[in-house]
Amino acid sequence: MSRKSRLSSLSLEFGLPLTKEAIGKWTRYDEGGLQDQRLELFTRRKRAVLAYLDGKTDSEIRAETTLCLKEARRFLRRCLSTDSSGRLFE
Repeated sequence: MSRKSRLSSLSLEFGLPLTKEAIGKWTRYDEGGLQDQRLELFTRRKRAVLAYLDGKTDSEIRAETTLCLKEARRFLRRCLSTDSSGRLFE
């Protein structure tokens, strides 16, 4: 699936704009409080999600992060989940 198709599909599913500008405005997670192993895992997951949004293939995502496309999609869906008042989880 192309980058544009992925973004369109997820935008419709979650009712949120998924442009590079919108994603750039997401609340940043404070990575400074993470221990070494947790920071490394967080960083790999973040890179996998960004690679997925860039339209990279499963093999490209695996080569860069050791995570698969399916996992990247699952992590992105978690990022897009909202709480009971409709705000994105932080």
